[in-house]
Amino acid sequence: MYDQAQGAFQRIAGKAQDALGDLTGDKDMQAEGKLREAQGTVQQTYGQALDEIREMAVRHPLGVVGGVAAAAFLLGMVCARR
Repeated sequence: MYDQAQGAFQRIAGKAQDALGDLTGDKDMQAEGKLREAQGTVQQTYGQALDEIREMAVRHPLGVVGGVAAAAFLLGMVCARR
Protein backbone atom coordinates (compact mmCIF):
# COMPACT_ATOMS: atom_id res chain seq x y z
CA MET A 1 0.00 0.00 0.00
CA TYR A 2 2.92 2.32 0.72
CA ASP A 3 4.23 2.09 -2.84
CA GLN A 4 0.80 2.88 -4.26
CA ALA A 5 0.40 5.96 -2.06
CA GLN A 6 3.94 7.17 -2.68
CA GLY A 7 3.50 6.65 -6.42
CA ALA A 8 0.22 8.56 -6.44
CA PHE A 9 1.87 11.43 -4.57
CA GLN A 10 4.79 11.53 -7.02
CA ARG A 11 2.42 11.43 -9.98
CA ILE A 12 0.37 14.36 -8.65
CA ALA A 13 3.50 16.32 -7.74
CA GLY A 14 4.86 15.69 -11.23
CA LYS A 15 1.67 16.99 -12.82
CA ALA A 16 1.87 20.12 -10.68
CA GLN A 17 5.54 20.63 -11.54
CA ASP A 18 4.76 20.16 -15.24
CA ALA A 19 1.94 22.70 -15.06
CA LEU A 20 4.12 25.21 -13.19
CA GLY A 21 6.88 24.77 -15.76
CA ASP A 22 4.36 25.33 -18.54
CA LEU A 23 3.00 28.42 -16.80
CA THR A 24 6.45 29.97 -16.27
CA GLY A 25 7.87 28.82 -19.59
CA ASP A 26 10.56 26.75 -17.83
CA LYS A 27 11.09 23.77 -20.14
CA ASP A 28 13.51 22.05 -17.74
CA MET A 29 10.99 22.19 -14.90
CA GLN A 30 8.30 20.93 -17.25
CA ALA A 31 10.49 17.99 -18.33
CA GLU A 32 11.32 17.16 -14.70
CA GLY A 33 7.61 17.21 -13.92
CA LYS A 34 6.81 14.81 -16.75
CA LEU A 35 9.60 12.49 -15.59
CA ARG A 36 8.40 12.64 -11.99
CA GLU A 37 4.84 11.90 -13.12
CA ALA A 38 6.04 8.87 -15.11
CA GLN A 39 8.08 7.61 -12.16
CA GLY A 40 5.05 7.97 -9.92
CA THR A 41 2.91 6.00 -12.33
CA VAL A 42 5.48 3.19 -12.44
CA GLN A 43 5.78 3.13 -8.64
CA GLN A 44 2.01 3.11 -8.22
CA THR A 45 1.63 0.23 -10.69
CA TYR A 46 4.43 -1.67 -8.91
CA GLY A 47 2.60 -1.21 -5.61
CA GLN A 48 -0.64 -2.48 -7.10
CA ALA A 49 1.12 -5.56 -8.47
CA LEU A 50 2.70 -6.30 -5.08
CA ASP A 51 -0.64 -5.97 -3.33
CA GLU A 52 -2.28 -8.34 -5.81
CA ILE A 53 0.51 -10.89 -5.36
CA ARG A 54 0.18 -10.68 -1.58
CA GLU A 55 -3.58 -11.17 -1.78
CA MET A 56 -3.17 -14.14 -4.11
CA ALA A 57 -0.58 -15.68 -1.77
CA VAL A 58 -3.04 -15.44 1.12
CA ARG A 59 -5.95 -16.88 -0.89
CA HIS A 60 -4.00 -19.60 -2.74
CA PRO A 61 -0.77 -20.38 -0.86
CA LEU A 62 -0.19 -23.77 -2.50
CA GLY A 63 -0.67 -22.32 -5.97
CA VAL A 64 1.92 -19.65 -5.27
CA VAL A 65 4.38 -22.21 -3.91
CA GLY A 66 3.82 -24.35 -7.01
CA GLY A 67 4.35 -21.36 -9.29
CA VAL A 68 7.58 -20.41 -7.54
CA ALA A 69 8.79 -24.01 -7.69
CA ALA A 70 8.06 -24.19 -11.42
CA ALA A 71 9.86 -20.90 -12.05
CA ALA A 72 12.87 -22.08 -10.03
CA PHE A 73 12.94 -25.36 -11.95
CA LEU A 74 12.87 -23.56 -15.30
CA LEU A 75 15.58 -21.15 -14.18
CA GLY A 76 17.69 -24.11 -13.08
CA MET A 77 17.23 -25.77 -16.47
CA VAL A 78 18.28 -22.61 -18.30
CA CYS A 79 21.34 -22.11 -16.09
CA ALA A 80 22.38 -25.77 -16.42
CA ARG A 81 22.58 -25.50 -20.21
CA ARG A 82 25.16 -22.74 -20.08
